[in-house]
Amino acid sequence: MVAYLLPAAGLFAEVGFGQVWQRLIAGLDAQARRLISPALLRARVDLLCGPAAGV
Repeated sequence: MVAYLLPAAGLFAEVGFGQVWQRLIAGLDAQARRLISPALLRARVDLLCGPAAGV
């Protein structure tokens, strides 16, 4: 993602790095939801994080 940030920041210098970054990542959440089903995401979270404390 950083490889896209520098050229984009050069093209859109008037808005600053923060705004450029926000525009670059704006579509990532929706794209990730289309690629990974909720059940698969839950299974991965459970595998990586383990059970919650006290449960």
